[in-house]
Amino acid sequence: MRRPIPSGHDHVPAPLETPSLSLREGAFPLDPAIHRCRLSPVVAQGDPVSLGQTLARCDSLSLHASVSGRVTIRNDSEIVVAAEPDKPSASAFPAVVPPAEPDDWPAFLADMGLVGMGGSMFPASIKFRAAASIHTLVVNAVECEPGVGIDEALLAHAPEPVAAGLEALAQAYAIRRTVLAVKRGSRARLPATPNGPQAERLAMPARYPAGAEKLILWKIAGRRPPTGTLPVQWGVLVTSVASLWALGRRLLEGRPSLDRPLSVIAPGVRRNFVVPVGVPVRAVLDAAGALPASPDTIVVAGGLMMGRQIALESPVLKGTLALFVLAPGQRWRRSEAPCILCGACFDACPLGLHPIGMATRIRERQPSPALEAQLDECFLCGACSAVCPADIRLVQSFREGKLWIKQRTSSNPS
Repeated sequence: MRRPIPSGHDHVPAPLETPSLSLREGAFPLDPAIHRCRLSPVVAQGDPVSLGQTLARCDSLSLHASVSGRVTIRNDSEIVVAAEPDKPSASAFPAVVPPAEPDDWPAFLADMGLVGMGGSMFPASIKFRAAASIHTLVVNAVECEPGVGIDEALLAHAPEPVAAGLEALAQAYAIRRTVLAVKRGSRARLPATPNGPQAERLAMPARYPAGAEKLILWKIAGRRPPTGTLPVQWGVLVTSVASLWALGRRLLEGRPSLDRPLSVIAPGVRRNFVVPVGVPVRAVLDAAGALPASPDTIVVAGGLMMGRQIALESPVLKGTLALFVLAPGQRWRRSEAPCILCGACFDACPLGLHPIGMATRIRERQPSPALEAQLDECFLCGACSAVCPADIRLVQSFREGKLWIKQRTSSNPS
C-alpha cells in the first residue's frame, strides 16, 4: 500500500456515558440483508413486552427488546416497541453459565443475540460453528477507520466485561495464544491492567485498512492467506472488542445483547455513549449536543470509509460503532470524471489488486477467472475510491460486480 490513509490519533478516549434518552419507541428491522438470516417474529401485534424479551429469532440469532412497551409490526419488515415509561423493567437478568464445550457455544451466542459488533453484524453463532478447532484468539482493536475509537474506549474504561468474555472463550476452546491487535500509537494509551484482557500485543500500522481480518491474519502468519481463506480455517478466531464486551456482560450480568457502545463525532463534539439498540439516531445526537441544525448536514453511521449515510430517524443497530455529523464537502457533490490512468487506486489497494481494471470489466460485463478471483479477494475497504482523483465509484462497482458474479454463477452452476 503505497498511498496510505492515516487512521491514528493521539487523544485519550473519552469516558463511556449512559445518556438519559427521551424515547417514544425502539425500532428493530427484520431485513435479512442486515442480519444475514431471516428472523421470524415471536410476538404479535399489540403484545406487551419487557426489557430483554425476545422479539424475533432464527436458528442463528435472537433479537431482544431494548425497551419495555407495546409491539407494532410494520409491513412484516420491522418490529416497533412503543415505549411505556410506567411499565416496570427487569431490574436484573437471570444468571447464566457459559458453555463448557465448544459445540454448545453457537446456540448460547444465538440465544443472547450476539453479532459482529465491529460493524459486520454477522451472526456470531455461524462464525463459531466454523471454529471447531482453533489455537489463536485475536481481539481486533485496530479500529483503522479514521476517527473511530470506541473499542479503545472500552479497553480503557470498561475492561472487566471484555476480559470476562475473552477468558470464557479461551477456556472453552483451549486457546493456546491470545492476541490483542492494536494500532501502534494506541499501545501507550492502553497500559496492561490486572482487570483487563490479558493477551500479547500485536502492533498494526496506524493506517486504513490495517484492521481488516485478512491483514491481521497476514501479520500473524507471516504470509498472505490464499484467496477465499477464512481465519478459522487457519485456526484463528478474530473478534472485536465490542463483541467481547457484550459477551462479558452476558456472563457477568445475564444481560443479552441489548446495547451498543458508540462514538458521536461532530464539530466540537467527541463523546462515547452506551445506548439501547433500536433507539433513533436523532435521540442519540440530541443527547450528545450534536443534533444537526442544517438540513444539508450529513450523518454517517459506522466509519467514514465503509459507513453509510443515514436519516435521523434511523435506528441504532448492533453494528453502529460511530455516528459522524458532517458538513457536505465539495467531494460529495462532484460527479465521476474519466479515468486518467494515474494508478492511485492500485497504489492504495492493500492487497495489490487492480481496481480500475476490475471496474472496467464489470461495467463492460466481461467475466473472467481473474476478475472473479480479484472480486473474491476484495473486502470493499474503499481505499481505492478515497484516493481516486476522478471520483470514480469503484467500491459501488465492486458491490455490483460481486452480485453479478453470484447471480451468474447460480444461473450457470456447471
